[in-house]
Amino acid sequence: YMFGMMFQVMYLVAIASGLAGQTVADAFTFGPISPGSSFYTGGYCCPFDLAIGCLLVGIVLIMILWEENYGNQGSAEADATSG
Repeated sequence: YMFGMMFQVMYLVAIASGLAGQTVADAFTFGPISPGSSFYTGGYCCPFDLAIGCLLVGIVLIMILWEENYGNQGSAEADATSG
């Protein structure tokens, strides 16, 4: 059950990502950030810009919400001596 659900969700996310990338690519025209700049945005660069934005949001969420797993305080000593 879970294996099939994993693939179904994976395919749906891939389709949604493709549609979002195409929508963003069609919404903005390709051109330099400022006149004479060697950095370009818009057109087929937009899906990559969108991916960078998603990555940055994910990094912020991980930094805020992810708690470190230190385990039990006395388990390391017990594991080393039980051996």
